[in-house]
Amino acid sequence: KGDTLWDISGSGSAYSDNMQWPLLFKYNRDIIKDPDLIYPGQNLKIQKNVTEDEVKRARKAASDTPPYQPHTTPRETLPLDYF
Repeated sequence: KGDTLWDISGSGSAYSDNMQWPLLFKYNRDIIKDPDLIYPGQNLKIQKNVTEDEVKRARKAASDTPPYQPHTTPRETLPLDYF
């Protein structure tokens, strides 16, 4: 409870870079519908074998993402086409 893709991505067990959180979203689209909403008990895949291009695209998507707006249900339209 209280985890975010941002925090998980920044941890040493993931990418050690908060700005790569879109990679977590990309590789877990089967269980995450909205990158703002993750839940206890979800087991996220951490893809370690990513290309430099994927990292660049993820960092750009993270920087282009609008500020967080609180909501409790997944948005039907996400603010960006993450991947």
